[in-house]
Amino acid sequence: MKKLWNHYLDSYRGLSPAAWMLALTILINRSGSMVLPFMGLYLKESQGFSLSEVGIILAMFGVGSALGSIIGGVLTDRLGAFRVQFYSLFFGGIGLFLFSFLSGFWVLALAMVVVSTITESLRPANIAAVASYAKPENITRAISLNRMAINLGFSVGPAIGGLLAAINYQYIFWFDGLTCLIASGVFYRYFHQREARPAKGNKGDELKRMILVIRDLDFIRFIGVCMVYAFSFFQLFNSLPLYLKDEGGLSEKTIGLLFALNGIMVFVLEMPMVDALTKKLGSRKAVLLGFLLAALAFAALLPGKSMTWFVLSYALLSLSEIAALPFLATMATQFSNENNRGSYMGIFGLGFSLTHILAPSIALALAGWMSFQGLWWVLMGMGFLMPILSFLVRPKREMAMN
Repeated sequence: MKKLWNHYLDSYRGLSPAAWMLALTILINRSGSMVLPFMGLYLKESQGFSLSEVGIILAMFGVGSALGSIIGGVLTDRLGAFRVQFYSLFFGGIGLFLFSFLSGFWVLALAMVVVSTITESLRPANIAAVASYAKPENITRAISLNRMAINLGFSVGPAIGGLLAAINYQYIFWFDGLTCLIASGVFYRYFHQREARPAKGNKGDELKRMILVIRDLDFIRFIGVCMVYAFSFFQLFNSLPLYLKDEGGLSEKTIGLLFALNGIMVFVLEMPMVDALTKKLGSRKAVLLGFLLAALAFAALLPGKSMTWFVLSYALLSLSEIAALPFLATMATQFSNENNRGSYMGIFGLGFSLTHILAPSIALALAGWMSFQGLWWVLMGMGFLMPILSFLVRPKREMAMN
């Protein structure tokens, strides 16, 4: 037991103070992360939209996320990761407050684009900052530390969100906005005199760098594989909550607790699992394991509608997340250098953002056409197909896929 505990502690050692402070900022921010998990329920239950309308508005989150990834990546290379992260947190918090007072399909769709553009511009700047502050051999662990903070916050946020949603859905926007503002204050206090290493390229070359990234076909093929995985994983936020509410008969409180299970599992297991997977499997095999676990997660929903299968599905999807996402992010950073990392991270985030557009609209349309059970069969099949697709990606840079 002592040896196991020492191994667990070793997985955290050697990371810089800046990496820990970035993680603390994200922890505060994500402790209020309850809007996206409950957005589908809010739109259907509180606003009275149909399933197809809910899918369209959720897809608008993806549109804003795509814009935020591009804008955030370009601005990170031009202005630095500090400014992009601070303004994203500050104005994102204000945007969430204002969103809670809006109504109407087109108004909410447009507001979703604007708010998600602001909040999602944080992602490329944050990954670029993590990579800049970490030693090359510690990048995966530094990214995992950040993700650990995200998921610790995510274990708290949806659980609180379930309680708040049961009282008034508007409260989830207020709480999420407040944590964004607090996080922006903590971030500014520590980092305003500790800007990460700036890019050495000429100012004004951001568009040129972005075009060069798009022309990197190895990287674009890699993004395609990421998008196929993200389509399945994002059902955690899109179709699963609606299925659990409408057909599983679960309350908002119980759904929030299932989200908390996901957050707790990733918080407790990710750092030691990433450390072990890095040493024993390497990035490619770890990602393949994550793909297969995603397939099994949706297979677990096929036998019946019971809490046992729901918990098993969330547990398997959590393990899939641990095995796949940190290594995919690390691979993405290894395609880049200090001069173009923001642009690469912007395109990497753009791939996930485009999937945010496709995942809810296509998945909910399929659920309406063939039922949720039919959707689970499709997602299970995609999970078993992903390892085959991943072997079609053979980057010239072996370091990116080792």
